[in-house]
Amino acid sequence: MEFKDAVLLPVSVCLVLAVGFLVRHFLYRTGQPYARYFLPGLLLKVTGALLFCAIYRFYYPGGDTTVYYDHATILYNHFFENPARVWEIWRAAAGTETMQTAYITEQMPFYNSENTYMVIRIAALLGLLSGNSFWATSVFFAALGFTGAWAMYRVFTSWYPQLYRSMALAVFAMPSVVFWGSGLMKDTIALGCLGWLLYALNNLLIKKKHLVFSAALALFAIYLIGELKAYIAVGFAPAVVWWAIAANLGRLPESRLKAFVIILGLVGMGFYAYWFSDNLAALFMKFFAKFVEMAIGFQSWHGFLYEQQGQSGYSLGEVTFTPLGILSKFPAAVNVALFRPYLFEANSPVVLITAVESTFMLIFTLYVLLKVGVLRTLRLVFANPEITLCFLFSIIFAFAVGFSSYNFGALARYKIPCLPFYAAMLFMVLHRHHLARAAKLPQSAAAEIPVTG
Repeated sequence: MEFKDAVLLPVSVCLVLAVGFLVRHFLYRTGQPYARYFLPGLLLKVTGALLFCAIYRFYYPGGDTTVYYDHATILYNHFFENPARVWEIWRAAAGTETMQTAYITEQMPFYNSENTYMVIRIAALLGLLSGNSFWATSVFFAALGFTGAWAMYRVFTSWYPQLYRSMALAVFAMPSVVFWGSGLMKDTIALGCLGWLLYALNNLLIKKKHLVFSAALALFAIYLIGELKAYIAVGFAPAVVWWAIAANLGRLPESRLKAFVIILGLVGMGFYAYWFSDNLAALFMKFFAKFVEMAIGFQSWHGFLYEQQGQSGYSLGEVTFTPLGILSKFPAAVNVALFRPYLFEANSPVVLITAVESTFMLIFTLYVLLKVGVLRTLRLVFANPEITLCFLFSIIFAFAVGFSSYNFGALARYKIPCLPFYAAMLFMVLHRHHLARAAKLPQSAAAEIPVTG
């Protein structure tokens, strides 16, 4: 740690916690139960950032975070020489060069990658506040990520106010999320944006309030997610569509009206598919081709590292890269993303932490299935739109990252967007089950018990 870091790190931590204390004091004065987790959640994020910095400075020097920081340092240093040129580069699209800016951009090998350069932009901007300290900049990244995590937590607790403790565990305390979602990385910003997107969509589609602000927030979050990790938005979209339709159908007063709306929607989708079938097919094939290309690349590279260098890899067996061939690996891919590595597969301290987390997730899942029952669990999931949203996104996303990663270290990082949703889903199902038992109602009626407040 440099002298600059030793000085600026305590300052940045104190500043973030002080701002957090003021926000907690002025916005949550009425003693809401969930408010007590604001500062602990923020502190966990900051702790995750410090652990992340320690690992990548002392145990595993290098990595993506070093690339982002080194490139941001170039912009930071030139800012004090020629701020106009740096501003021109900062707001230009990745890869854009002019005669006036080439002497700066040529120093940045990853300037041509838009998703990488987006992180560099943010790091350079925060570097102006942190004195370009790697540690202090990472703390500010953690603070930004926490705003989205808090937005996600507020949505979950608005659905189930009694579960404020459980939702705090799901959102703030998952070890993989704390570590990989707090440092100077794409994942920190993307996960934070996912939380803000959920918050905005909940306002737009369910609560019908703050429409202009929420629409702008949703568009901004989608833009950043698309620039950083577009596959998160792709996995989230079908779950949101189901959630929006199911939640609003439930508000229609008559069953005949609901049936009419469903039929009308199906007919509309049929006409849409008929008239735009060529475009839809082309779009699907384009996305499918990109997914296959990405999966082959990850599987080949991580498989090589596993075989040649003994890194923590896994295999799903022989894969045929056709739609049916890929779907045949659905159960195995979801299992590896949510429940592996198993404890006996851990070959390093970092992977062991992930294995412990995965083991707890497996035990908790089995507990819910045994306590509630498999069929009753599925009934509760699909009878409650908010639980369906969490289930569909977590399963779709787990399949995508489990199928493509082929390395437990990479998987621990890639899967973090789905972990809060999956854990929250389990807590929601268990809560619905307990409500039904307390009211001595049949499980089929558990979905009708009001829980929001």
